[in-house]
Amino acid sequence: MTSDEQPEINEDGDGGRGKARRGRGKGRGKGRGGHADGSDVSGDMPPWDGPPSPNSAVLAGEWTDSLGHAVFVEAGPRRRGPLMATLSRGGKEQTLSLRCDSSTGAWACGNAVMDLNNSGLACLVWVTPDGRRSVWLRPEGQGGGGAAQKMPDLMPWLLMPDLPGKNRGGPLAPAGTANEASIGSTGGGKAGRRRWASILEEEAEDEDLWNQSAKGEVEQKNDDKEETTEASASSGAATGSHNDNSVAVDSSCIAALLDVRQVFGNDRNAQEVLSHILMDHDLLRRDGEDAMVPSLDSPLWERLSELPRRNALQRLATFKAGDRGFLPEAAPDFSEVRCGRHRFPVAATDLQALIRRWSGPNDMPQRVAAMAHVVSLYRILENPLNPYWERSSMQLGWDPVQRKKAGVEYELFASPFNARVENGHYCSRWPRAEALFGSLGSYPDVIDKIPTSAIVGINPPFSEAYLDHVIGKSLDTLVNRFKRVHLTIPVREAPWRSQLHRLKGASFVKQFWDSTALSDKALAQPVLYWEGNELG
Repeated sequence: MTSDEQPEINEDGDGGRGKARRGRGKGRGKGRGGHADGSDVSGDMPPWDGPPSPNSAVLAGEWTDSLGHAVFVEAGPRRRGPLMATLSRGGKEQTLSLRCDSSTGAWACGNAVMDLNNSGLACLVWVTPDGRRSVWLRPEGQGGGGAAQKMPDLMPWLLMPDLPGKNRGGPLAPAGTANEASIGSTGGGKAGRRRWASILEEEAEDEDLWNQSAKGEVEQKNDDKEETTEASASSGAATGSHNDNSVAVDSSCIAALLDVRQVFGNDRNAQEVLSHILMDHDLLRRDGEDAMVPSLDSPLWERLSELPRRNALQRLATFKAGDRGFLPEAAPDFSEVRCGRHRFPVAATDLQALIRRWSGPNDMPQRVAAMAHVVSLYRILENPLNPYWERSSMQLGWDPVQRKKAGVEYELFASPFNARVENGHYCSRWPRAEALFGSLGSYPDVIDKIPTSAIVGINPPFSEAYLDHVIGKSLDTLVNRFKRVHLTIPVREAPWRSQLHRLKGASFVKQFWDSTALSDKALAQPVLYWEGNELG
């Protein structure tokens, strides 16, 4: 399935756009002949609800898709040819062929194929070769039996059915243990890698998903806010142990934030802003705030535009700090991780990095549980509209080969996935969970743990609060404390920009290394590299 930016791939291999035609409105397309699947589009809708493949009558008529397009399916110009699906929104219209492979019963629309395991009379799920998806819903009052259709979650393929009491703060089932719902399936579907993204790549228009202001509930929630989870979440950090209670508390936070990302859907800007909010919250959180989820009255939420902010706060109004969620679980082959009702794929390179860095006991269930925990924590910082095998801009780093040549001994901002130095020599965002994978601690508290004789690599997240703290407040301290510093920093308009003139001999970096994709990425902004032990 595609939008205006993505042309149809039809039987002839060429792209085509539909033109406005007469006869729009209810009842269009009825009385047309049969089609490639041997069915007729006229008559009553058959009682189909999932596999095997539906016939044309099931598909004909009106739908809406997950980005608000009106979709109309009708017979095509050729009696035995494909159906036509017309997508329209905001005065724009596109027509795609809708065809059935008579040998397999598989339906295709444009360049997408129907996911039969997750489709039914009232909901059709379409999947492109690269994993993007679109959901079609019958309008209210249609869909068989005349029953009103409830709008499902915007991205239902991400979700797992809630399992009351299952692994809620209890022992984590080892990978491969049978559960009431398998990690790799939804509604009986087979396990597989799935990209967390909508099939339509255009920016989603702002949509008030809740159709109401969240102000009342937000204020009430702030009144009821309980104490932070930081104490319990850090209970295992000192010894590097894996504590099920702290993991369950973390999981509740992770699930709530993934819910927010799901609400944002295809709004790429809101997804990126949320990544920066969650990163900066680590430095800016106030006393009593949760370690992961900013309070509803946090000024950080003002970075979002009105509708995404209202939708996010409405979802978080039901979040209670200290609640325990479902423990993260991994698929038998660790191709996916489930946290609460969310599931997401895991890149093989990330999996291998965690295995290499594991310093805990030779206990497979514990290692799998700890790995699932770390993967889930980093997932909330990633824009889900990006491919899962790539890292976001805040998780990229200086070329590891250059880091080795420069003799970098400690890395002040890293992760188990992208650190080049040995265990105990890198600092990370989630040290309470990453201690068993070699994390020394987190910035800025960890600075005093690094020997003054060390050569230190400093590549802070390019977020507002971190850049302000590292360059605006701590640059002199860092350079004067250590034997030598290797620093990468973006050039942008900010209160600390004048500090960049002190980096004598700095040069520009054109690309950073993505340790998950194992490839270089061109930088979208000018970035300086400087090394030395004395500022100008």
